[in-house]
Amino acid sequence: MINPAKASYSIAPTMVVCALAGFLTAKLFFSSRRHKILLTVLLGLCIGLSVNFRLPNLFLSAGYLLFLLVSFARTPNKESLLQGALFALALLIGMAPTLLANAINAGSPFATTYSGVDVVPPEFNLGIIWQYIADLQFVLLALAIGWICWILRSHSKRASGRLPWSRLQIYW
Repeated sequence: MINPAKASYSIAPTMVVCALAGFLTAKLFFSSRRHKILLTVLLGLCIGLSVNFRLPNLFLSAGYLLFLLVSFARTPNKESLLQGALFALALLIGMAPTLLANAINAGSPFATTYSGVDVVPPEFNLGIIWQYIADLQFVLLALAIGWICWILRSHSKRASGRLPWSRLQIYW
């Protein structure tokens, strides 16, 4: 058996961070208002720290940032703004070692010391797009997007009081 956690030194800690982020996310959805801010900060810090293991782990924050942005756009109140801002700040604090190292070694926090093939922008062609669409990962991505849309839709129905079971929280 080839264990993917042994493929790189950065994958095992990334798997731990993903498990911790999943746990904190589940706790976030079932917590009281008082704990939501703390859990959001912990999530941002956790995902920010994962960027120090692998730079592509920055993409783990995209779903959270998108969710918090949509949440603020749907109900623009102080709490949702604070939650999104604190997540972004904690994410930035967690990424501070990498940003500092890039600033020292490459002259800018947003430049890396990678060279050659690593910094060439990906080319856009239909052959590559078709490979992504034909891959199982595309199906999983489409399912995840659909699931998020369903969660947001059911949450908005509960919030507007159209469902008789508005106190029931369903987040699998």
